[in-house]
Amino acid sequence: MKKVLKNFLYQGSYQLLVMMLPIVTIPIVSRALGATGVGQYNFVVSISSYFILIAGLGLSKYGIREIALVRDDRRQLSKKFWELQAFNAIFSLLALMLYAIMMTMFDNRTFYLIQGIAVFASLFDITWFFSGLEDFKKITIRNLVVKLTTFILIVVFIREKDDLILYFILQATGTLVGQLTLWLSVHQKVDFVKVTLKEIFAHFMPILSFFVARIAINLYANVNKTLLGLLTGMEAVGLYASALALNSIASLLINTMNVVLIPHMSHLFGKNNDEQMIKLLQKTIHIQLYLTIAVTFGLIAISSALVPWFFGDEFERLRHIIPLTAPILIVQSLQMSIASQYLIPRKEMKDYNMSVVTGAIVSIVINLLLTPFIGVYGTIIALFIGFSVICFMRIKALIAKTSFRFNYFEILRYVISGFVMWISIYLLTASSEASLATTLIQIGIGIFVYLLVSMVLKANPIWVLVVRVLKKKREVA
Repeated sequence: MKKVLKNFLYQGSYQLLVMMLPIVTIPIVSRALGATGVGQYNFVVSISSYFILIAGLGLSKYGIREIALVRDDRRQLSKKFWELQAFNAIFSLLALMLYAIMMTMFDNRTFYLIQGIAVFASLFDITWFFSGLEDFKKITIRNLVVKLTTFILIVVFIREKDDLILYFILQATGTLVGQLTLWLSVHQKVDFVKVTLKEIFAHFMPILSFFVARIAINLYANVNKTLLGLLTGMEAVGLYASALALNSIASLLINTMNVVLIPHMSHLFGKNNDEQMIKLLQKTIHIQLYLTIAVTFGLIAISSALVPWFFGDEFERLRHIIPLTAPILIVQSLQMSIASQYLIPRKEMKDYNMSVVTGAIVSIVINLLLTPFIGVYGTIIALFIGFSVICFMRIKALIAKTSFRFNYFEILRYVISGFVMWISIYLLTASSEASLATTLIQIGIGIFVYLLVSMVLKANPIWVLVVRVLKKKREVA
């Protein structure tokens, strides 16, 4: 548990930085590129993501699990690493060739050519290796340096709509440099081992089971943007992507727990310690619900005062869009928690894949039915229902196969705390102007009220965890 906490602090510090940087870059990029420019960027990225998907197949999750299972044996670790990396190289080069063919089918080929750098970067992506070793320090330092450098360059150089090409270059190059830096310390962990094609492709079927899920997950992240761009235009993509970017900022720290716990849960499963897995899962899921419910109500409460100063005049419609996208955060984080902390470590890939594929199909069908008529609002409805379907199916599988149970009364108290926070923010700042100062005041009020009400209702799992840790320390002393 001590190592998990240490890794969470490493990842948490990085995610905190990642959460803070967009607070500066989103206003700069939104004002410089406008809704259409932001939409164009997100549309091209959505297209390139399909080829990055082919490059990685299901290696990001499968690799973490496989490395975690052999990390105590350097010989086995070295062999596993080179098998998986060779597999990655083969499919990355295949993806790059397919991407080159695809570029000839689109206008604005310069954008796609530059974004090809990000596809090429997949060849060097070994984040799965260090995650499997639970060596989050290296990942964190690498990401911090790359993100800070990219951030500074964006702040200095992105000024107007004509800087869209430069924005593509900065983002894609940052991705490539970030992947390359991890290779500097690989030799400290593994030795070079020759592997055969048979050994490499022995991973194909297991990785394929993860790939099915990755396809569906990619559909949520990118097909909605692709369809929205094709059916309505780039401005709608810009509005939709901006609203989800705000969700992403809010969820970064919450989802850090999932990244950290995949290798730890896999290690527990390898030792047949199911009881400890469920006990830990019980704590983490309720903590995540406590946080996501707070953030959801918070985003709804601050959206009207946030949009004008944060995004700019071209994004005025976000006042109405953000309150609709905010609840997605709850179901999105919950379904990911169950997958990362239970289904993947236990190799329950049938339930994992079935839920994702079903949710993706539902989402795409609803998207095609609604988006041509109500635009971005149809895409949001489709995304929410799709994630809800996944969430329901994963909860059903978890409860059916384990002793895990939700504390519904406690969750209700989270909701009550969030509702009181929302009302408090509205009543105390309803007449305030839209400004940075107003948003900061609203956030301060929200944190204070939510913590206070949840403490009064005895529904603060983080406080309970802190008290237990302090009590154990006193007992040891």
